[in-house]
Amino acid sequence: MNEQTFEKLQYNELMTKVERFCISGFGRRLLRQQRPTSHMAMVKKRLQETSEARAILDATSHVPFIGVSDMETIIGKLQRGIQLEATEHEAVAEFLRGARKLKRFMLEHEFFAPLLSAYAAGMGEWRTLEEDITQSIRAGQVVDEASKELKRIRKQVDILTKSGENSPSSKRLGA
Repeated sequence: MNEQTFEKLQYNELMTKVERFCISGFGRRLLRQQRPTSHMAMVKKRLQETSEARAILDATSHVPFIGVSDMETIIGKLQRGIQLEATEHEAVAEFLRGARKLKRFMLEHEFFAPLLSAYAAGMGEWRTLEEDITQSIRAGQVVDEASKELKRIRKQVDILTKSGENSPSSKRLGA
């Protein structure tokens, strides 16, 4: 489509209004990539998706999007081989929990939204990973019990630190 058609459709204004409802930067980027189409099969599919989403919103007061946030920065770090901070691991666990809840919600609303429910059915669940992260990190810190090796190392560091505080040289230095 040419620019004149976009202007007549007030396409950019519409996209700006819709963009305010996106819950993540990733969603906003996907929205910006959308273009009108004249392919009838695609038009029908998009209309069905929209109708189903509207039916869900009419049937329930709350869609559980909590935790389903933008993971692009974290994924970028992983792709570059950069180690994640403990808080980023917590964000991953929260995302996995949110995606699992959203999937369950969508499958429970299959009557209202068979196409959207089919999309949700294709979503993976990573409950074991989610639980492992949740058990290993608390308040932004990796807990000693995250692994036997970590617990052993931290115990050794603690012993060495305490023995260093009681050594004669540390007393002479005013430690």
